[in-house]
Amino acid sequence: MSQQRKTDSIEIAVIGGGVIGLATGWRLARSGKKVVVFEKKEAGRGAGWASAGMLAPQTEAGYEQKDLLEFSLESLRKYPEFLRELTEDSGIKVEAGKTGSLFCALNRDDLERLQRFFDFRQRLGFPVMKLKGEETREKEPYLSPRVTASVFVPDDWHLDSRKLLAALKTAFINKGGLIHEDSPVTEILLDGKTAAGIKVLDPKTKTEKEVKANTLVLAAGAWSSQIKGLPENLIPPIRPIKGMILNLKAESCPLSHVIRAEGVYLVPKQNGRLLVGATSEEKGYDVSPLAGGIKDLLQNAFDIVPGISECPLEEIQIGLRPANRDHSPVLGPSPIQGLYYAAGHYRHGILLAPMTALEVSHSVLTGDFERLKPFSITRFFSSAAA
Repeated sequence: MSQQRKTDSIEIAVIGGGVIGLATGWRLARSGKKVVVFEKKEAGRGAGWASAGMLAPQTEAGYEQKDLLEFSLESLRKYPEFLRELTEDSGIKVEAGKTGSLFCALNRDDLERLQRFFDFRQRLGFPVMKLKGEETREKEPYLSPRVTASVFVPDDWHLDSRKLLAALKTAFINKGGLIHEDSPVTEILLDGKTAAGIKVLDPKTKTEKEVKANTLVLAAGAWSSQIKGLPENLIPPIRPIKGMILNLKAESCPLSHVIRAEGVYLVPKQNGRLLVGATSEEKGYDVSPLAGGIKDLLQNAFDIVPGISECPLEEIQIGLRPANRDHSPVLGPSPIQGLYYAAGHYRHGILLAPMTALEVSHSVLTGDFERLKPFSITRFFSSAAA
C-alpha cells in the first residue's frame, strides 16, 4: 500500500521503485534529502525480484564493454560496505555468497567457446582456472558425466535478490523516504529546459495529478522510454527483454557453485532453492510464460545436471530487463536541469546497484558526474545533434 502523506513540496522524486530506484532513493534519503519514490505497481517487484541475484562481472565481462566492466568490478568491490550499511538501516541482514562459477563444456563447440572464454579472462588478469571433466566433477559431483571440461571463476558471488529488495525498501522508509505504489508516472513536466515535476495517475480517482519536484531521477527500468514529456533525443532508447527463470526445490541435487553452460545457468540458494535461467525474449511488455522457453531451460539444465528431473518446480519467475541499444545503462544528469537518469541496466541491475546509487546520488548532491560520463545519454546523440 502507498504511504498516505502529502507530496506537495517534494524535493526529489524518483520515478520507479525497482532495485535501482530504491537504492538511489535510499542513498539520497541517507544524506538528509526528502525523497519520494513513485512506482507503477508494487515497489521491489520488478525485474530485480525475478532475477537470480548474481554478482559476476568476471564471468559476464563483454569483449567490447570496457567502461561497463570497470564500473561493474567497482560495484562488486563496494558490495560489502553497501550491505553493511543496508543492514544497519533496515535491520535485515543480506549476505552474499562467494561460491564461484563453473563454466562447463559438453561437446566440441562448447570447448571452443570455453577456450575463448578462458583466454579473454586471462588477458584481463582474472584468476580463472581450466579443469578437466574429472576435476570439474570433483568440485561438483552432481554434474553430468558428459561434462568434458570447465573454467572455474572463483571470484563470482550471488545473493538473494528478493531479500535485498525487501531490505532496500525498509531502509529507504526508515531513513524518511516515502513510497507511493500503484502510482504510475505518466509524464515528466518541464519548464523550458528545467524539470518542474511529474504527472501521476492517482490510484484512487484514476485521474492524473501534477506533483511539483525540484529534482527528478528517472529509474523506471523497462518503462523508462514510455513516460511522456521528454524531447525525443532525451528519451532513453530502452526496450524490454523478457527473462524467465525457473525456481526449483533442489534437495535432490544440492549444488555448491553457480553452474553455467551454453544456454543455461543454475544458481543454488541457501534456502534450498535452485534457480535455472534464463530466457531472453523480444516480446514487448508481455510477461506470459511460454512453454517453449520452459522446455529449453529444463532441457539445457538437465543436460548439465541430470538430477534436476527429481526437483519440484515451485515458481516461474519472469521479469522485463531494461536494455539500451548498447546494453549499458544511462546514468547521470541530462541536458534538462534537475533531471537525472538511472536506467537501462539490462541484466546487471542487482550487480550495479551500489555504484549506480552512490554515483547518481553524488551527482544530484554535488553536480559532479565525472565517473558517469561513459554512461551519459549524450552518447546516443548523432554527431549533427551533438
